Amino acid sequence: MANPFRPLDQETIAELWGGPLPAIEQVYIDLSAEFSAGRPDVAPYLMKKIFSLEEAALAAALPGTPEEVAVKQGISVEEAADKLYQMVIRGKILAIGDGKYARFTNLGEFKDWVYAQEKYDSEYDQATARLMKAWDWIGDFFSDLTPGAAPVFRIVPKWESIRNVPGVMPCENIPQMMREHVEEISFNRCPCRAVSYIARFGSQQTDQCRTGLREGHEPRDGVCIASGRRSEYFVRYLGGYQPTPEEVEDKIAKIEQAGSYYGVANIRNFVNVCNCCDDCDCGVRKRYDLGDEEAFSKSRFVAYLEDANACIGCGACEDICPFRKSVKVTDGIASVDETRCHGCGNCVVHCPTGALKMKIVRPASHIPRIEDMFKNKP
Repeated sequence: MANPFRPLDQETIAELWGGPLPAIEQVYIDLSAEFSAGRPDVAPYLMKKIFSLEEAALAAALPGTPEEVAVKQGISVEEAADKLYQMVIRGKILAIGDGKYARFTNLGEFKDWVYAQEKYDSEYDQATARLMKAWDWIGDFFSDLTPGAAPVFRIVPKWESIRNVPGVMPCENIPQMMREHVEEISFNRCPCRAVSYIARFGSQQTDQCRTGLREGHEPRDGVCIASGRRSEYFVRYLGGYQPTPEEVEDKIAKIEQAGSYYGVANIRNFVNVCNCCDDCDCGVRKRYDLGDEEAFSKSRFVAYLEDANACIGCGACEDICPFRKSVKVTDGIASVDETRCHGCGNCVVHCPTGALKMKIVRPASHIPRIEDMFKNKP
């Protein structure tokens, strides 16, 4: 699907800003140009919201070490090190190892880091979130894919919907993967929900998600699950919460019963677990809502009506379906459009009579190996 981006006029951007537009210094334009999805209409204003002029100058001096930045900016090494670290823990720049720092070039990651850090509630206002939403098109992430490769984001069924289905792959058992990686995972607040709620309501809301998967204000309340190096980074710099095994079990139980759906990196490795819904406004969801049926890689499963006599026509399946109502109730009987069904399993979990079940319709090769997913880059 082609990127449907159309530049916004100044009047619309002023509405997002919340008043007359300010003058934009060149450094903000330069920072915006670093992103592969540059959005020259709104990005400079977003940069001005997130970076002070001093921070923008420091970011423009990257990549580099505090020593290198100090020389470029004419400040002491100690001052450069302190200011860069403060920018890191606020998600504005990246610590990349060996004492070096770098700017973001991918919008999806930039949003995740800025809105995952602990202080976003107080540091970024409604206008910042509105500008982020207007810019939140992660086509740049998709440009890294091999032409014709599968989407980067895959739906995985709720475990309760497939636990009795023969042929389930280990990478399709999300609860078990979380248990096996319990020492290296972290809980983090969902940046997509944060941006969406702050843009709409002016503050982080804990009671708005229609799926029932509601977050508090602490990372431990979050429903974004990171693993490995990403988790280590979030815990070290952004306030990610390392749960106990008991807390992992509680989180699994909460997620399995919510109307959200599991979304993971479309590989067989355990990297992350997003718990998305149809109003969280993530970039991939936006692609889908704009009509891109290939935005998500569907799971290997689809739902089907196993027992028409057991169906009571209650409509619970239709209400809970997040994918264009792939399941509908007509004349008191549920039916599933398998061409639309993404195999999230919500309708099966929430069917009160067990009339709906899941079945495998795609081979194991549907889930890529990591070496097949991305280009080889020098």
